[in-house]
Amino acid sequence: MLDFIHPNILALIAACFIASARTLYRAGVARLSPVVMNVFMLAVQLCFGAMFYHLEGGVADWPLGGLLWFAAMGISGSFIGRYLSLVGMKLVGLARSSIVTQTSLVWASLFAVAFAGERMTWLIALGTLTILAGSILLVYEKGEVQRRIPLFYYLVPLGTAVLFAMTHLFGKFGLQIIKSASLGMTAGSITAFCLALLVLPLSVEGRAPKSWDKKGLLAVLGGACLNAMAAFFFWSSIKTGEIVQIIPLNRLSVLLIIFLSWVFFRKQEAVNLRVVIGGFLSVIGAVGVVLGN
Repeated sequence: MLDFIHPNILALIAACFIASARTLYRAGVARLSPVVMNVFMLAVQLCFGAMFYHLEGGVADWPLGGLLWFAAMGISGSFIGRYLSLVGMKLVGLARSSIVTQTSLVWASLFAVAFAGERMTWLIALGTLTILAGSILLVYEKGEVQRRIPLFYYLVPLGTAVLFAMTHLFGKFGLQIIKSASLGMTAGSITAFCLALLVLPLSVEGRAPKSWDKKGLLAVLGGACLNAMAAFFFWSSIKTGEIVQIIPLNRLSVLLIIFLSWVFFRKQEAVNLRVVIGGFLSVIGAVGVVLGN
């Protein structure tokens, strides 16, 4: 459906949708548990994936190999990866967890070169590292990072970063067999959604649905719709583009999230010199990645 658009442009559009979605999630996360949020996010993503698949006209064959890669994508990213990211935030804090998770940029590039046969140029490598440095500055919180945390706790966000990088690789392999981003998105969402439903009754919130906050649900549902759009544009970019360029450009969502947070939550978010430098590095790195092909 979107093959006529350059994959780098698709990645940037996906980053815009991600930033908008997470701004809405911020309003919902204080009202709902992460377990409930994840179920609703996956349900919406599944519906959008099915709708996009119908609009695309579908594909004639569904080889088992491609479906298995898409299922692995859903398990590693939307289910285990997202769960570990939430655990990491609790163990080491939001800022520290975000900093370690940013290394998924490097892991994704390494996996793409080692297993997908993609080419890494010095300009793409330099741009990726520059975006990584900018992203770390954007999420860095001095007071929180100075607190003492057991070193092995950091294995959780590090594992999250590796899982997200593997998710991109699994999706790439699946799209090489079944060239349908919407089918990949739907198959991955179905797998993760079924697993999330199995876990939901085990949580306190899952056993008490009447206590779910309606305003929180509306915010999450709005964010989930935007996140589903982001997923479709992202996997469309992965289908026709290269991971070594797509992932760094998609990571610009961190910069956009900071900007939107400042616009809508100005009292809580301060734009200081660190944020300005981080944003500048992210933009410069993006230029390097685009020109490095």
